[in-house]
Amino acid sequence: MTITVNEFQSLGASLLERVRSYREEVSILDAGVVVARLVPERVESKEKPWHALRGTVVVNGDLTEPV
Repeated sequence: MTITVNEFQSLGASLLERVRSYREEVSILDAGVVVARLVPERVESKEKPWHALRGTVVVNGDLTEPV
């Protein structure tokens, strides 16, 4: 989404909510030149990457017996 500085001044708070809710980037123009961007904060996952593999391994038979 691209808006002018004047639009940003009148819609500031609602634009911040839009960025937060919809994760949408907003470019702010002054005289046709981008002067700022509102970008949603990247939220790092607290889960370890290998935790996504939980429940995907299937064991057939006894692991302690020879093949």
